[in-house]
Amino acid sequence: MKKIIFGLGLVLSIWACSSNEEPARLDQEGPKITLLQPQQTDWHPGDSVQIEFRIEENDQLHDVYLGVNNLSKLRKEIHFSAHYHNQELVIDTFCIVPPDSYHLEIFIEASDHWGTENSLSRPLFVYP
Repeated sequence: MKKIIFGLGLVLSIWACSSNEEPARLDQEGPKITLLQPQQTDWHPGDSVQIEFRIEENDQLHDVYLGVNNLSKLRKEIHFSAHYHNQELVIDTFCIVPPDSYHLEIFIEASDHWGTENSLSRPLFVYP
């Protein structure tokens, strides 16, 4: 009788632990990223590029990353990473186009607390 009660208790405890992970299996959609600014892709050295984006998540955001990568010189112009618990987030910043670049890329990545990720990239072309 003790073995039956112990076995039943073990099965119930395993079932209770696995049912806590149910939302992780249901939320397979990553955060929605919308790039609000810039709309144009052609720039000149010394221009100020306004960068504004919105991230929306049905549960909670976890990590947000913004990078402005200088693909001409293989370096980062902006590297921003932060941890949030919001459902919606708007980030507004800017970047000055360096004089020695021809091709920049805005890269945004976000993940929720279940580890589901989403990313977005936008090229910026620089003309002398």
